[in-house]
Amino acid sequence: MKMTIKSDSPSGYGVLKLASAFIQRSLLRGSCDKLACRKQGASKLAHSISLALIFSFILSPSVFSQETPPPQQEKTFTVDSVKIEGEIIDDENISFNLSFTANADEPGTMKFITGKITELSSEVKMKGSGFLWLGRGDFKINFKDGSYVLECVKAGKCDVKFSFAAKVEDLGIGILKNKVGQQSQIFPPEERKKIKSCSFGLLPAIARSIQITSKKRDVELEIPGALNVEKKDVGTEGAVFSAVLPPEGDVTITWRSQVEKISANLVTSVQAVTVADVYPGTVKLNSVFNYTVIQGKLSNLEIRISADLNVLSVNGENIQDW
Repeated sequence: MKMTIKSDSPSGYGVLKLASAFIQRSLLRGSCDKLACRKQGASKLAHSISLALIFSFILSPSVFSQETPPPQQEKTFTVDSVKIEGEIIDDENISFNLSFTANADEPGTMKFITGKITELSSEVKMKGSGFLWLGRGDFKINFKDGSYVLECVKAGKCDVKFSFAAKVEDLGIGILKNKVGQQSQIFPPEERKKIKSCSFGLLPAIARSIQITSKKRDVELEIPGALNVEKKDVGTEGAVFSAVLPPEGDVTITWRSQVEKISANLVTSVQAVTVADVYPGTVKLNSVFNYTVIQGKLSNLEIRISADLNVLSVNGENIQDW
């Protein structure tokens, strides 16, 4: 918006011009002596200049413009290292333990974890600082706008331990690194449900590390963006994965079992031996069948016999009824 103001009052340059003309007219008329004329002209000039300066100050654009004060800087926390320990309970459940030390010079808040997670337990332990470690801060954990927030009520230092469970989902794109580790493998849609994934937002820090334990050794796990991912076998069946996370950014974990259950068809073999005893008018048969289950499961066995035969008895190990 452009604003124009017209006024009969002279500008600074006009004031000087009018004052000069006034002095010249006074000298020409001879209405006063030179000394009086000079004093009167100087007084008129000073008065006009002061009016021009006041008027110029009032109409200055800086008076009308309202300068926006600089925004207040957010309260910052100092976090040197963050450590996460996780456990894959099964294909549908995974839990984590988050620990870090925070130092705040003044009261404020800090989001330290976000995403599809549920708090299991939390602990905030104050640490002494200052002379003889007598000064202690005041911290607490709140849940706000879908994020867990560390609030500093009084400046100080604290240790935070936070346990949570993350929501496990089927991986939408179906990508896991192959054994070579140089390329990614894209799985067909029917295989994607076998790949599990979870993700959450994590506070930035100079050093962030993660360690995940699996009860199964035959697990393939990937953490996109992580460095030095290592796998170590633990015990007879378990495994531990460790990696270094980037200083900032979300954490995503994908995993799947390398060995799938096989629904095999039943394969058996049998050896039969029959001994016949011939009596006058009758024949008695004693048959022995030795079955071996090579693949699958055998729960029911049927043997067809002629309608002219009568079964006298059935004997054998693991036979429940006949």
